[in-house]
Amino acid sequence: MKKHPNILLILLIFAILLFSACVDHNEQSDTDIYLEYKSVIIDHINDVFFSLQGTCLTKEEVEK
Repeated sequence: MKKHPNILLILLIFAILLFSACVDHNEQSDTDIYLEYKSVIIDHINDVFFSLQGTCLTKEEVEK
C-alpha cells in the first residue's frame, strides 16, 4: 500500500484551522479575570493604607 502523507497533512491543517475557528474570542479569559481581580485587591489595599495615614502631627499632638 502506498502511503498518502499529503492527505494526512491536509487533514491535520484542516483540523487545526477548524479548532481555532471555533474559539470564542469575545469570551473573557481566565488571565483577564485574574488581572481584574488582582487590580481590585490592590485598589482595596491602597484604600486601607490611605485611610491609616495620619496628618502631620505636631509634638504636642503626638504627646497626648
